[in-house]
Amino acid sequence: VSPTYMQNDVASKFFDLKEMEDKENSCTDIYLSPDTTVLVGETNGPIPKDAKGTWIVSEDGTSFTMKILRTYDSGKDVVTDDDDDSISSSGDFTFHVERTFTGEVSKTEGGTLKIEGSMHNIDSSLGDMEVGFFTMVDTSDDRFG
Repeated sequence: VSPTYMQNDVASKFFDLKEMEDKENSCTDIYLSPDTTVLVGETNGPIPKDAKGTWIVSEDGTSFTMKILRTYDSGKDVVTDDDDDSISSSGDFTFHVERTFTGEVSKTEGGTLKIEGSMHNIDSSLGDMEVGFFTMVDTSDDRFG
C-alpha cells in the first residue's frame, strides 16, 4: 500500500515544476501556499505577463490537482516610415493559457517530496485534452538549507 499525502504535507513548500508539452520543456519555480493558491516564480519558458493558480490534494490523499492560468501579451511595435520615426503598435493582443495538472504525490528514494502526472487543456468545445506531462520536486530545503 502506497503512503498517502495530505494537504498539509505539500502546503507552504517551494517546487521546481518541469513541464513537458509537445517538444517543449520548461522549468518554473512555484510555491504552494497554505490557502491553496499557487505563486508562480521564474521560468525558462515563455515569460507570462501574469500567472496565478490553485491547487488541492484529494481528501483521501491519493491525487493532486493544480490549475495555472498564464496571461501573455503578443504583437510588435513597428517603426513607421513617417518622417518623425514614430512607433505604432501593430497587432497587440493578450491571450490566456490554462493548464490543469493531475498527478500523485510521492517521495524520491532520498525522501524528497515529488508530484508527477499529466497536463491537460480543458477546452469548452474540444473537452479535456491531455497535452503533456509534469514533475514537481520539493526545493524548500535547497532554499532554506
